[in-house]
Amino acid sequence: MSKPFTQLSFAAALLLSATFSAAGPVPVGLSINGSVTLDTVNSAAPTGTATQSGQLKYRNGGSDSLASFSGAPAGISPSSSLGGALSATGDGFGVQFSMAGGGLSSVGPLFADYALSLANSSATDTFTILFRGLYTNSVSASGADAYAHSLWSFKDAGLNELVATEHSVDTLNTGPSNNFSFDSASNAVLITLLPGESASYTGFQSLVGGGSDGNFASFFDVFFELEDIRSSGIVNRVPEPGTLALAAVALLALSRRPRGRR
Repeated sequence: MSKPFTQLSFAAALLLSATFSAAGPVPVGLSINGSVTLDTVNSAAPTGTATQSGQLKYRNGGSDSLASFSGAPAGISPSSSLGGALSATGDGFGVQFSMAGGGLSSVGPLFADYALSLANSSATDTFTILFRGLYTNSVSASGADAYAHSLWSFKDAGLNELVATEHSVDTLNTGPSNNFSFDSASNAVLITLLPGESASYTGFQSLVGGGSDGNFASFFDVFFELEDIRSSGIVNRVPEPGTLALAAVALLALSRRPRGRR
């Protein structure tokens, strides 16, 4: 069963649960998997004097795995895809792209894909999971003919955009549709999973630049981080000793209540 997305402020998230883990392991009953993949088939090598580079990052249990390339995307090492389980808050995955060029040259396009899946196997607990999209997105272009464009978009299974950043600059085509900066009002993604529910999400990151008479550059770094996990549920608890004592007093009082007249 898939779960629709809910995005709320962190302050609102605090009101949704009975217990939470500000830092620590993913609780039993909840599984989270994430990955990033460089699209080496559709990504291109730089031309002219342009340079480009990239790095994939996957963090699990606080330990980072990296894969990097400089120049042609096909040269990424050690792998074009990184990912797996997220086992603690602070874990996550992301991509860093950078480029620079001038004159008759081009970069990219560079493409990377994100995937996130979650499953709640608990029979009693509801989990509320908070992710944070952390990013630095800058593009620049100067001269008569240069452009740069960067985009990261993260969506739910219904293709509803949850968080995004997109910047574009074009010195030859200077209209508003070619020169803009957009960042989501909130970079928080809040997901609630009832017992037995699951959810999946996808993301997309791209970078492109070029021109014939000018300079262009970009630094575009994204990391999708597991920030908080909260849980609540109905648990069959044994009454505390104080509760048992109060119950005993109440029963004794009832047993001593005067009987009514016959």
